[in-house]
Amino acid sequence: MIYLIRHGVTEWNKMEVFRGKKDVPLSPEGREQARSVARYLSSFPITRVYSSPLSRAYETASIIATTICCEVTPLEGLSDVDFGNWEGKPLRWVKKNYSREYRQYRLHPASAQFPGGESLEACRARAFAAFIETIASDPEANLVLLSHRVIIKLLLLELLGLSTNSFWKIRIDTCGINEVNRTEDGFIIHRINSTVQFSGEMKIAGDF
Repeated sequence: MIYLIRHGVTEWNKMEVFRGKKDVPLSPEGREQARSVARYLSSFPITRVYSSPLSRAYETASIIATTICCEVTPLEGLSDVDFGNWEGKPLRWVKKNYSREYRQYRLHPASAQFPGGESLEACRARAFAAFIETIASDPEANLVLLSHRVIIKLLLLELLGLSTNSFWKIRIDTCGINEVNRTEDGFIIHRINSTVQFSGEMKIAGDF
């Protein structure tokens, strides 16, 4: 089984500020989310954890790996999309100052190009290449891949054979767990954006 997991919440998630390649740390709530995921995964036979090198993902991965006694391997291909000029800017600012580009992102994400940054299609290609290379190196292992909202959405779309224009049809919360099984015929999605690891009192951050 492959567990695709989004990092824990940061202050920028809660403030609706675009992150991308900016190295934003987990909030205290994000660390608690990571510990909840670690407890949930502790009974599963996971052999290795791979992570985006950005600290919000890597710290989440490290908390999980410490609990399940694995090592964390940084993987650049799992790093977040490059939002270019949007990084560090609030959503409301982007809507105002890049209204045409933001509308394209919302309505036709397959042709979206972030000003000064990456396109979603280019991001999808490099993330899936990293995914395939990683799982091919140990085809029998149960793996955790710790990444970001955009990356996980794009990987799931690729595995489901769907266009990037379906980007907004998938929701990925912070520390949401997605389970993918490998078979001789390809990949089967068992679960998308599971939050069963959280107690009823823990607030789950939204899809930003």
